[in-house]
Amino acid sequence: MLGFWLCEEPRVGKHPPTDSSVIIIGSGFSGVSCAYFLQQAGCDDILLIDDDCYKSASFRNCGHILPGLVESMFALQKIHPAPKATQIWQFSLDCCTRIRQTIAALATDVDYQQNGYLVVAIDTTEEREHLQSVAALRDAGFTNNSYLQASSLRKFGIRSEYGARFDADGASANPLKFRNALLQFCLTQGLRYSSKQPVQSVREQNSRAVIKLQSGKTLHADIVVLATNAYTSLLSPVFTNLIVPFRGQIITSAPLLNTLPPALNMPFSFNHGYEYGLITADKRLMFGGWRENTAGEKYTYDLTPNPQVESGLKDFAARYLDFAGDIKWEYSHSGIMGSSASGLPYVSSTPNTSIYVCAGFTGHGFSLAHGCAELLTKIIMGESDLPAVSKYLKLSI
Repeated sequence: MLGFWLCEEPRVGKHPPTDSSVIIIGSGFSGVSCAYFLQQAGCDDILLIDDDCYKSASFRNCGHILPGLVESMFALQKIHPAPKATQIWQFSLDCCTRIRQTIAALATDVDYQQNGYLVVAIDTTEEREHLQSVAALRDAGFTNNSYLQASSLRKFGIRSEYGARFDADGASANPLKFRNALLQFCLTQGLRYSSKQPVQSVREQNSRAVIKLQSGKTLHADIVVLATNAYTSLLSPVFTNLIVPFRGQIITSAPLLNTLPPALNMPFSFNHGYEYGLITADKRLMFGGWRENTAGEKYTYDLTPNPQVESGLKDFAARYLDFAGDIKWEYSHSGIMGSSASGLPYVSSTPNTSIYVCAGFTGHGFSLAHGCAELLTKIIMGESDLPAVSKYLKLSI
């Protein structure tokens, strides 16, 4: 089933696939963003191809534009040394800033709002982690985070015995509107876009990339970018165990014009981010997650929504949101996301020097994909002044 965002049509391309200096595979956030930044860098011979853009995870998320990764800063510092965790967090924050700047440059309404991000604890362990994360973030120089007591959450229509972390840098937007606006701009700058061109294989021959389409046609390029996230391992065996697919699921209500608390105007999540939500521009509750409670959501490309997950999401929303007990749900959809083995996206060249990758976002892909595309452009263009975090995003086999 198509999700709520896909009520608006994604723009598709009708240009015939041809040999090009640069071919980008994938027309979601990372693919279109790569085209945008490469054009800004002076590349004028770019072909964008996709299989079925309706399947793209870019249009099947919750519209969150968030600093950080799926882990809190406290958890991130358990995985990485504190200086590395700080560099990763700063890069993610820079990605949020970059997407805001791009939206402003496009001068198009994509329902962008920066009202912060609310991360609600559901038990004492998570509440303690929020307190520790606020302290760790402030120690690292990120001062836009604060801790909210449980009593202050009532104004948001949230029921919890525990507190929350509030990040003022969090934002949201309509992901399909953003992608369409960015794509339209790129097309006016000379981008060629060819839809419904499923790729069978990508390889390198004589220092050039060779793409074989399922139609039998063969394309050649000086550079190929795999902007295919969860589907990357289907195109390159290098990523077989490095990027694995998982199914995320979201339900969306009918408009709740008279029951929503006005204060709940920012993206929010519970349970270490496993459950998450957003109030859309037309006052619907969009609520996703719950995949950690059932089997079969990992290692799948099946977009069929899981009824057990849908039921779990409805029960969770009714338990923690004052206004969600008796509402009409109109949409239920899933998306295939890509989780990387390192927990960080891969933004680099591959063992084949003409083939690059921008994929494996694991979470927070809306903002990360755009910022990672800018970083990959700098790598492709041979810039030497790269952010320190780039060495952590490099593919290492």
